[in-house]
Amino acid sequence: LSFDLTLGTVRLGDESIETSTIPLQIDTAFNDISYEAYFEPSGTIVNDIVINEISSSPSELLDNAGEAEDWIELYNAGSQTVNLAGLYITDNLSIRTKYQLPEGEGDEMILQPGEYKILWADEDLEQGADHLDFKLSNDGEAIGLYQVMGENIHMIDEHVFQAQLHEGSFSRIPNATGSFVFTVIS
Repeated sequence: LSFDLTLGTVRLGDESIETSTIPLQIDTAFNDISYEAYFEPSGTIVNDIVINEISSSPSELLDNAGEAEDWIELYNAGSQTVNLAGLYITDNLSIRTKYQLPEGEGDEMILQPGEYKILWADEDLEQGADHLDFKLSNDGEAIGLYQVMGENIHMIDEHVFQAQLHEGSFSRIPNATGSFVFTVIS
């Protein structure tokens, strides 16, 4: 736990309020002194983004360069807009901060409530903020989405998936809440 200290005093009689970030008391107190502390989080914890679908076998879905690549679909199941920039994503749960999602152009990394976002696991970082610096293994592996808050790493979502031997994807059914099921594109 860390915090910035601000001291505030109220003088009875003239009811003046003084606030300081320097912990120094210069007046002599002839009565009881009380201090109040207000703790505010330094950021908002992201909870409602889920890994909704994963494909480790290139499909008919094409990225912005017209390439069929591995991909991960995120879904905002919450009621608040979330900026994905600054979150971490990995294909190795032992390295939770493997790749930090960048800012992107305009609102490219903003996920509105009820919206989906495809992240391309293709190592083509020059193609945009939605491209990751790793590929997925057809033999199965894991995907994790994390947020760093000070010295703590907050797990937003994780999923370990099995080998993908056919074209298709591992999808949450129903969206955002269900278990992962392998679905074939028809």
